[in-house]
Amino acid sequence: MKIICLPYAGGSASVFAKWNKYISPDIEIIAPELAGRGIRCSECFYSSIEEAAENIFEFVSEKCFDDKFAIFGHSMGCFIAYELYRRICEDSVLKNNLVHIFMSANYAPHLNNDEKHHTEHYKQGFDGIKKEVMRLGGTPVEIFDNPVFAGYFFPIINSDYKITETYQMNEFVQFSCGCTVLNGINDELSADDLESWKQYSPHGFSVRNFPGSHFFINEHTEMVVSYINSVLKKHIRKELIKI
Repeated sequence: MKIICLPYAGGSASVFAKWNKYISPDIEIIAPELAGRGIRCSECFYSSIEEAAENIFEFVSEKCFDDKFAIFGHSMGCFIAYELYRRICEDSVLKNNLVHIFMSANYAPHLNNDEKHHTEHYKQGFDGIKKEVMRLGGTPVEIFDNPVFAGYFFPIINSDYKITETYQMNEFVQFSCGCTVLNGINDELSADDLESWKQYSPHGFSVRNFPGSHFFINEHTEMVVSYINSVLKKHIRKELIKI
């Protein structure tokens, strides 16, 4: 069993490094590095959520064609996960291997451009992005106050905000597997925001609340990963019964 992990704006594959300490031995964490950061820092940023998903699909098709897998997306990663799922639907083998989707700290994509949710922080420059990131918490202020760190980090997060805030869902697709929405109880998502994923999830839907704010996956990593273990072990047991 594998789990594909997609990060929030400004995040990289390293966001999920700590998860390896708590993940079950029979589950492998696959965290594809997004373009423009980490080991791919020399590559150009994505121009859209769809481009990111297409790029990650190539990675997933290599890693998951012969094994069951789940998808986890946090914040921006939810939109990438949704577009990745749309792409997976075109491959019957991958679609059959997908057992569960975890959407974390975000509302469903059809809400992204309505009046309540639409934002344009990416147009507000360095100070605007800094204010928004500090408001959400989870990022040391030193990242922005240190010119070297800021010079590296700001272009990444500004690009991620741009593709997230300009993303528009082009096609409504329901998931062929169960979906769990993860939420930090001190985050600003409403009950309606969390429930917005329900219409995508005819094969099982639930909301799981955790202590913490928008970045609860970093604040309470062991608790989050333990929950994911419990969900995926049910699927592992089902596969063992078939043998």
